[in-house]
Amino acid sequence: MPDTTTPWPTKTREYHTHHFDSTVWNDLQFRDDDIVISTHSKSGTTWLQQIVAQLLFNGDADLEVAVG
Repeated sequence: MPDTTTPWPTKTREYHTHHFDSTVWNDLQFRDDDIVISTHSKSGTTWLQQIVAQLLFNGDADLEVAVG
C-alpha cells in the first residue's frame, strides 16, 4: 500500500519588513493536529477563524472563536 502521508510544507524564504519578520516562526514545532490560519493583516483573519471553527464544530452558530 502506498504511503498516503502528506508532507509538511518547507520554508523557502524569510521576510523582513517594518510590518513583518518571518524568523519569529523558525523554532515553532507543529503538532499533527495543528491548523494554520494565515492571512495578511486587515484581510479577514477573524472571519476566517470563525469559518474554520464552524467547519470543525458542525456549524454551531453560537460558537464564538474570536470576540472583538
